[in-house]
Amino acid sequence: MPETLDFITLVPWTFVAMIANVYILYKLIRRFLFKPVQDILEKRQQAVDAIYDEANRTKSGAEQIKRQYDKKLSLAEAEAKAVVSSATDFAKIQEEEIIADAKMRARHIVDKAEADAEQIQRKAAVTLKDDISQMAIDIARKVVKREISPEEHNRLIEDCVNSFEEVE
Repeated sequence: MPETLDFITLVPWTFVAMIANVYILYKLIRRFLFKPVQDILEKRQQAVDAIYDEANRTKSGAEQIKRQYDKKLSLAEAEAKAVVSSATDFAKIQEEEIIADAKMRARHIVDKAEADAEQIQRKAAVTLKDDISQMAIDIARKVVKREISPEEHNRLIEDCVNSFEEVE
């Protein structure tokens, strides 16, 4: 059993050497492995954070541009409604003016036509009076020149009627 006892027994110097080896190994791994890996991870984390920050800035810029666009769009819609309303009001006013002007011109034309018709009627009446007077004078001359028999009287009346028909 002495062989097995050597295997299980602890030698203090070996134990101290093992602890010193583990400590040295820990320091070496920490210095040459963990620190560079941590530096790389930290740089990657900074790069990812920078990308996220840039994405957030871009997103906030896009949201701001979208708000400006929506604001301009609503202003443009309001302006378009105002322009359409103004144009509609202007068209209504012009329509009323055109209708009023047309009514006035039509009334003027009707009044002028009525006045012209009245004047033509007066002229026709004056001409008719003159023609009748002239015929009466002609008949009177013929009657005065000679004595009229009933047949001649009928003939003169027919001549007078025929001359009226010719005038018309």
